[in-house]
Amino acid sequence: MTESLKAIAARYASALKAAEVITPSGDAEDRPTATDIWLYKLEDAVANIVKYPHRLDKKKPEEDGYDHFYLYNHRSCLSTIEDVQNASDDVLLEALGLGSVEEWGWLGFMIRDFAWFTLLAANWGLPSMRTSYGGNSTVTVDANEDDRGAQAAFYFLELMRERGVDVMADVRTSAQAYKEQNNLSEVEFVTWLRGHNELFYFVYTCESVNIRPEAKGGLSEVEYSADQRTRFRPVIRDAAERRRRNRNAPHTCDCLQRDQSISI
Repeated sequence: MTESLKAIAARYASALKAAEVITPSGDAEDRPTATDIWLYKLEDAVANIVKYPHRLDKKKPEEDGYDHFYLYNHRSCLSTIEDVQNASDDVLLEALGLGSVEEWGWLGFMIRDFAWFTLLAANWGLPSMRTSYGGNSTVTVDANEDDRGAQAAFYFLELMRERGVDVMADVRTSAQAYKEQNNLSEVEFVTWLRGHNELFYFVYTCESVNIRPEAKGGLSEVEYSADQRTRFRPVIRDAAERRRRNRNAPHTCDCLQRDQSISI
């Protein structure tokens, strides 16, 4: 199945590079979209490491650990906030120790920072689950791992659709071929998939998960004050616009040869 994931990546790699830049319009409240927030959050996550030099001096975590505040790759390329803003998605994802866009690094990031996203989404009145960081204030039960994974997969599929890529279609085709090749029932395949490729599992099963209703609801009142909206809205929108503009920015370096990435 790892080879299937690579094959899917190869098929939509050209589409990712050729996709038209889209800037979604906001609603009457002029709030950012969920995709806007995710695009902002990737840039923000890397910038928050780069702008605090003491974090760059930290020792690399052990192989069985993962540090959200460690720059795993591109340490010589990303020395300023401007470097981060002008970098491609691949560079930023790899810097966090995740896979490239073609390797579904975006989904890995969405799983990694899901709690942060729910907090921001709830503040903007977007549908969101409740997590340990906050999120939807109308419910008292935190979302479990399957809820979070499935919802992250939906956000990932939405981002890829914006870029002209239908990931789910390829996932279903590859899954069907694998089941037939190995004579597996649907139950057997899903059980096997959960233990062997979590990212593929979350995408493949997301439509069958009974997503919590609060994540599927409509827009609610924005929690931010008028002053906070005025200050935060352009920060998110500007970062999202940069990600759409720079997502495939040319980049060459030997960082990946010098720094070994740790995946989650």
